[in-house]
Amino acid sequence: LPTPLIQILLGIGLGFFIPVGTFHLETELFLALIIGPLLFREAEESDITSILKHGKIVSYLIFPVVFLS
Repeated sequence: LPTPLIQILLGIGLGFFIPVGTFHLETELFLALIIGPLLFREAEESDITSILKHGKIVSYLIFPVVFLS
């Protein structure tokens, strides 16, 4: 099974067992535990030659999102 599918199934399973309103996750903790490792993994698996080849499109898609957020 692919890892994202396992993570989704675990999340759904935890959602059934944890009562509503009792679980609170701080934003900083979420960024450190979830987003950081995901970004690191994606950076390791990215193909730099493909990114450089399509640099204009990548820039066109990235920069507006960064400035708007």
